[in-house]
Amino acid sequence: MHIVRKIVRILFFILFGAVLLIAGSILALYSPWTQETLRRAVTERFSDPEDVQICLESIRLRPPLRLELAGLDIVQHRDTVISAVGEKVDAEALAAYGIETDSRGCPDFKTNLENVYAGGDVFRGPATVVEGIADAAAFAEAVAGAKRRGKIPGRARASREAALAKKGILCESAKCEGDRCLSCNVVCQTCTDVCPNRANVVVKLPDGRAQILHVDRMCNECGNCLVFCPYDSAPYRDKFTLFYDRAGFDESGSNQGFLPLGGSRVLVRLDGKVEEIDLDETNDLPAGIEILIYTVLTRYRYLLG
Repeated sequence: MHIVRKIVRILFFILFGAVLLIAGSILALYSPWTQETLRRAVTERFSDPEDVQICLESIRLRPPLRLELAGLDIVQHRDTVISAVGEKVDAEALAAYGIETDSRGCPDFKTNLENVYAGGDVFRGPATVVEGIADAAAFAEAVAGAKRRGKIPGRARASREAALAKKGILCESAKCEGDRCLSCNVVCQTCTDVCPNRANVVVKLPDGRAQILHVDRMCNECGNCLVFCPYDSAPYRDKFTLFYDRAGFDESGSNQGFLPLGGSRVLVRLDGKVEEIDLDETNDLPAGIEILIYTVLTRYRYLLG
């Protein structure tokens, strides 16, 4: 009996000691001294006197384990800060340099000052990265006096399979920017991806090649394909077009394309010439155009409406 009481007493002291230890740890964890020590450790760990300074007013731990930060400021030491967020054109700065602007406050691409050009948002207003790149290319051509051409090494050209395999790959790190290249010089189907109405369709031809077909009745001319096209092109106007009816065919007078008339008969506009053609008979259509039309009529009938 004496031994049992001794064991119970020992277990009681062990349990009591554990409770005191846990209670003391919790009190220490939530104490002002601990939180101040944590605040100093965080600011010292992530601050660099020559680059970034972290200013933190306080850190508070709230039960059960909720962390609250108050008065957080990040100070970067810089000699010069240039705002380039594209919100608006700084017309006053342009005027100070003697650059003339229009009613929007934007200058011409080639400004009134000799050898001074404008591009991107300052020239267009809020625009896209693609349009900025296009302006940079135009600027380079203006300076060089002509388009520069060079030979591309054979190993730099991706295969069609490798180009298609990259579609849909996202990369968050700038270190793998090269891997994000979609090899548009090999396979360019950007206009099919960015069209919200799926008005640009990839048509696979019998010989394995692929062509982009524009479907007139599905297009609302939003201009997405124009904006994202890596070439100087507007796919909704430049791609060979499938028309739904004669009214649409006549309205889109600049689009080259065809209107199915039933059976093998189609109305074709090509190089400004409109002609009714029967594909079962001899005609003057280029072979590539005839194969594209025939493929659409036989393998892509769902596009005909």
